[in-house]
Amino acid sequence: MPVVVSFNSAADIKSASSYWKAFAITAILFLGNVAFCGWWYQRRLRGVFRMLVDGLGKMEVEGEDIRAVVSRELEKRELGLMYECEVKTLGDECS
Repeated sequence: MPVVVSFNSAADIKSASSYWKAFAITAILFLGNVAFCGWWYQRRLRGVFRMLVDGLGKMEVEGEDIRAVVSRELEKRELGLMYECEVKTLGDECS
């Protein structure tokens, strides 16, 4: 009893052999490009992390961070006060 491994015709085999190299080259180039982009991105992140770690002991950098946090908190308070003033009735005063 013969075992049928595939139902490929001669035309299917010829078509596969003629297009195989083109698709293989395209797949290799695509995967190489994805690998390069991943390598570049992790290298960039490593540089950013190193820059942030190097700036931890510098007072001028930390001072800027503190000023940014304080200014954000002040903006939130001002916005909160403005919202409260809008909610209050006309007879009440807001400062």
